Amino acid sequence: MSELGDLLKRFRGESSLFEVEKATQVSRAQLMRYEKGLLPKEATLRKLADYFEVPYIELRKVYYADYFRQCPEERQAVMACFRSEQEHPD
Repeated sequence: MSELGDLLKRFRGESSLFEVEKATQVSRAQLMRYEKGLLPKEATLRKLADYFEVPYIELRKVYYADYFRQCPEERQAVMACFRSEQEHPD
């Protein structure tokens, strides 16, 4: 499972997947996948943040932590780009 998935499941609490689906228009099947570690698209993440009444930016931080854990080569590329910008500012 992912940190984001754990967080979404915790936010859902006693609410059923059906209740969240009805309120967000995100299918129960997709919600289950997100809770198991699939990373949602930005628009879906915004819907879930709104529904759970949590700041979108906080969910986005957790999203990227999971993303970089799942794709370490992407993290390396981003970090290399960041270091390059610091060494050669405009």
